[in-house]
Amino acid sequence: MLLPALLLYASCAAATLVLRQRGVREAGAVPFSVPLGPVIPVVTIALIGWLLTSITAGEWSVLVITVVAATIVFVVARRTLKPMSTAGA
Repeated sequence: MLLPALLLYASCAAATLVLRQRGVREAGAVPFSVPLGPVIPVVTIALIGWLLTSITAGEWSVLVITVVAATIVFVVARRTLKPMSTAGA
């Protein structure tokens, strides 16, 4: 099982919920909608949670190490990189 991929997929499903709630979309674009829109990410997160209940202690340690490493990279990048300017776009 590719645990980091499952974690990434669950994160994308969670981000979908947040972005839908905030109404984020391209300026002037017609919003994309699907039937039962918010249900799909919730079911996805629940299924991934269920899949994670069957992993071993060794697999959990790899998953935790991956999350910690990704968090460190995110925090360092966020503190050192300057935001891109949207001026002139």
